Amino acid sequence: MGEWLIYNLYSIVENLKTEYETRDPFKIAKGLGAIIVYVPLVHVGGFYQRYKDRDIIYINQELSEEEKRLYCAHELGHMILHKNINSIFLDTDLHVEGIYELEANVFAIQLLQNDLDLNNEIPILNWSVNNYALKRRVYFTPKS
Repeated sequence: MGEWLIYNLYSIVENLKTEYETRDPFKIAKGLGAIIVYVPLVHVGGFYQRYKDRDIIYINQELSEEEKRLYCAHELGHMILHKNINSIFLDTDLHVEGIYELEANVFAIQLLQNDLDLNNEIPILNWSVNNYALKRRVYFTPKS
């Protein structure tokens, strides 16, 4: 799935934005029936879990609003792209990045950034939710 999926994220995200008429990850997640829970987490920004046929996105309640938005978009990426994988996706500064994390990062950037097709415009290797350049690209775009 990995490499093929990265090159198709643009159309996946564009379809979601069209269907839900927003790029707001909270609205899209709720529209898809996900439960969003704010909890105190240590060294963890958020994580996604599928439990008893329910999608749950956990977000660290101590984060800024912008960080919560970014982590929600990232966890939504796991929910859309990795739902059938029997794993909890834990986003922590102690976690080694893998292909699933890379895909969720690209999904988040694609969703939150206006008119940017990541397939063609920028290299995506080593972009994590903790990466300052990633945060700057996402945070300074208007919300809609």
